[in-house]
Amino acid sequence: MNSSGESYGATSLVENFANLTLGRSSVASRKLATASRDTREPCPVERFWMVGSGNPLSQLRLPLRNPLKEIRDVPKIPINIIEPPGQRMLTEINSIVREEREIKLPEMSGIVEKHAVRLIVIRRKKMKKHKLRKLRKKMKYEWAKVRQRREMRKEKAFRAEIFAQIKEAENFSAEKYVEEKLRKATETPIPRFWKNRRLPQFIIKQKLGIK
Repeated sequence: MNSSGESYGATSLVENFANLTLGRSSVASRKLATASRDTREPCPVERFWMVGSGNPLSQLRLPLRNPLKEIRDVPKIPINIIEPPGQRMLTEINSIVREEREIKLPEMSGIVEKHAVRLIVIRRKKMKKHKLRKLRKKMKYEWAKVRQRREMRKEKAFRAEIFAQIKEAENFSAEKYVEEKLRKATETPIPRFWKNRRLPQFIIKQKLGIK
C-alpha cells in the first residue's frame, strides 16, 4: 500500500506541475495578444462598437468576419537633383588652356590693299539690268511703233505672194500643160559624155545636130 501511495503521489505531483506550466504559458500568450490588440489602432467598425464609455459592451471588440484592408501610401523615393556640369567644365577647360598654348596669327608687316573685285562685278551686272529696265520703260512706245512697221512689211510681202499665186492660177492653160508633159515624155535625153569626155550640154547638141 505504501508503494502504491507513493507512486500515486508522484504521478499527481507531475500532473500538477504540467498543468501549472501550461497555465502560465497560456496566461502569458493571452496577455501578449491583448497587449498587441490594444496597441493596434481600431478600425471604423470597431470605433462604432466602442462608442459609449458607460456601456459595459463598449469595452468588447467583436471579431470581424472579413477584416478591412489597410491602405498604405507608397514610400517616397528621394530624388537627387544633379546640377549641370557646365560651369565646372568651363572652369576646368580654362584651367587647362594656357596663354603659351594659344595659336595667334602672324602680325601683318605691311598694308594690304583690299580689292572688292567680286562686288564690282555684281554691281556692274545690277547696273546693266537697271539701265536696261529703264531704257525699256523709256522706249516702250518707240519700239512698239518699230515692231508695228516690221509686222506691216511682213504682211505686205505675204499679200503680194498670195496675189501672184492667184494670178498664175488664172493664167493656167490645161492644153499647154498637157503638151509640155508629152514633149518631156517623148524627148530623147541628151547624153552628158561625148567620146568618153564630159562636155557641156550645148557642145553635145552641136555635135548631135540638135538645135
